Amino acid sequence: MASINSKTVKTAEVILNGKEKKTQATVAKQESKTKKAVTKTQRKSTKRIITKEAIFIEHEKEQFEITEIKTAVKKAWTNSGHLVKEYQDVKIYIKPEDAKAYYVINEGELSGSLDL
Repeated sequence: MASINSKTVKTAEVILNGKEKKTQATVAKQESKTKKAVTKTQRKSTKRIITKEAIFIEHEKEQFEITEIKTAVKKAWTNSGHLVKEYQDVKIYIKPEDAKAYYVINEGELSGSLDL
């Protein structure tokens, strides 16, 4: 039998006794690919768990939840006859000392305030 160096073994197949047999390096390379594929599949199947969160602003004895303010601004947008998919650029300014939230949607297409 002829000896094969490690560089050529990676892609070469050796024919022994009229049958094709893959070299150990080729088999090892395929096993490595299989392990990588399994690991990649395991990573994809791992789902991130999102915890429930709430953000509040407190001022003096008042407490305002950010989610409620965002929902009210979005509702103001849809109540004014706009589509939800057009709701893109939103800026909300909260002024707790006045108990108001001011909003500007889509660079001034709609603006206003909400009582908190």
